[in-house]
Amino acid sequence: LATEAEILILDEPSSGADIHSRTEFYTLLADLNRDRGIAIVLSSHDVDSVTKLASKVVCINRTLFYYGPRSGFTNGILAKTYGYPMKVIDDSHT
Repeated sequence: LATEAEILILDEPSSGADIHSRTEFYTLLADLNRDRGIAIVLSSHDVDSVTKLASKVVCINRTLFYYGPRSGFTNGILAKTYGYPMKVIDDSHT
């Protein structure tokens, strides 16, 4: 991706990718972060991946609705951000 980068800033990097390619891509990012200490800033509407992979989440829609750990990201914050009732479905236990 980038030679000796300390930070990657990505805007909708998995847009248009199929599920297999998306999984492989996010695995690569996780490996770069863990093994090389590369910081990753990612802008995405892929709420599923964000809620499973990010250590911190920022929700912005013209204003800041949330900044903090992934564990604090709730359905209420998501609904406020999009201005419409939405729900994060946790399928990690299925």
